[in-house]
Amino acid sequence: MNHLNSQFSNLNLAPKQKRQALKARQPTLPGCEVTSSGKKKVTGIGEGDRYIPHRNDDQLEYANHLLSGAASFLQESINPLNTSMSAPSSPVKQNTREADIKKKLMRVKSLGDINSLNLDDDNIMEGRIMAYKKGVAPQAPSGYRNQPLVRYSSINPSSSVKKQTRRVTSTAERILDAPGLIDDFYLSLTDWSAQNILAVSLGDSVFLWNAETADIECLFELDEHNSNYVTSVKWSADGFFLAVGLSDGCTKLFDASQKTCLRTFKSQTSRIGTLTWNKHILSCGSRTGEIYNHDVRHAQHLISKFSTHRQEVCGLDWDGDGLRLASGGGDGLVCVWDVRYMSTNTSSPLHVLNEHTSTVKAVKFCPFRTNILVTGGGAQDRNVKVWSVANGNLLRTVETGSQVTGILFNNDFQEMVTSHGMPDHVLKVWKYNTMQVIGELKGHSDRILNICQSPCNQFIISASSDETLRLWHTWKMDESVRRQMHSDVPRKRTVLDKEMSIR
Repeated sequence: MNHLNSQFSNLNLAPKQKRQALKARQPTLPGCEVTSSGKKKVTGIGEGDRYIPHRNDDQLEYANHLLSGAASFLQESINPLNTSMSAPSSPVKQNTREADIKKKLMRVKSLGDINSLNLDDDNIMEGRIMAYKKGVAPQAPSGYRNQPLVRYSSINPSSSVKKQTRRVTSTAERILDAPGLIDDFYLSLTDWSAQNILAVSLGDSVFLWNAETADIECLFELDEHNSNYVTSVKWSADGFFLAVGLSDGCTKLFDASQKTCLRTFKSQTSRIGTLTWNKHILSCGSRTGEIYNHDVRHAQHLISKFSTHRQEVCGLDWDGDGLRLASGGGDGLVCVWDVRYMSTNTSSPLHVLNEHTSTVKAVKFCPFRTNILVTGGGAQDRNVKVWSVANGNLLRTVETGSQVTGILFNNDFQEMVTSHGMPDHVLKVWKYNTMQVIGELKGHSDRILNICQSPCNQFIISASSDETLRLWHTWKMDESVRRQMHSDVPRKRTVLDKEMSIR
């Protein structure tokens, strides 16, 4: 018992002796200097952070030793070896002392290093065992790359980089005169080829305008003593062959480079107001409501006829895969036809969409959304409708405020352009995802009859009843993208050259 009391009494040494005793218990690491931990005033960035420890890896063992030593000291200070069965004489004071030491042990010091430990008797527990700091991280070793930071930085660019704002050029790049352009809503009088040649029908003639050289030449002209006139034009996908519909029900096929008529199709007696291609299949919409499908490779060219529309067919478009044909007519109907029935006698469409209340001329499949068809109504309707051709459901209706005469899409910008007749006679640029108008192209003084798109997808030509053609640079692209687009334009003739001949 006396031995235990002597151990207990050893703790009641003079301050100087306590410091010497503790220093004797404290090991010294090579290169570690024990310094005073006087308090320093820290502001701002140096404040403590309870979550992020700041300690070098090579000091873990040292920190563990300090923690163990502090715990030993705490045990000896608060609960020395006392085997007496009696309760402590002052429990409240001991508990307060224990709490005070624990508080000191957990105190955060923002500055200094683990080696700057003060072994003074009154401040031993303020030794900096673990530190937390919000400041700049230590400089990484030379050549070190923080991969997560690299990935994060590449995904999230600097906030100093301003986001580009979409600006639509609202003025025409060029204006061309088109005297004699027929003012008829149901006709399709312009088309732009993959070879950058614009075909324009002016009365009884068809002219070709080379967009690169600005040269103009006449492809053919009908007999002026004949009442026949041109009602529609459409280029083949490669841009070498031009189909021309006439008011007498004939459809002529021209080799544009040779300026020769290869053959003539005649299966009806009413005018052909619209044309569209699907590889070697040429579909023609007539005034009587029939759609005639011709295989231009064969002598017996007529392969099928669709008869659902009750009035003139004025809008036709094949989807990008060539699996479905959409048609719009004066009866306000939109019909979707399946290519599988092309060579059969059936005339039943896959879907009949009857939500429009006026003539539907604007019919276009969306190239960047699968199974999406967009249509526009006439003067009494004025709506753009979005359909799913997978099930025939109407997905969205947008009021435009005027007659819709044409629809075009751009893959790169994910945008849509609609052309309008009365009363606005403007072109509207839409963001497809939101169906919000982001720009208007103004300049025509009368209704717009047709629109077509350049092979580079940047320009639009609009033909109006004011007898002008206006060229709009709607989708400006960077030069490298433009060169890539032009490199994709076919320059060689296709199988049509070998298969087609005058029969």
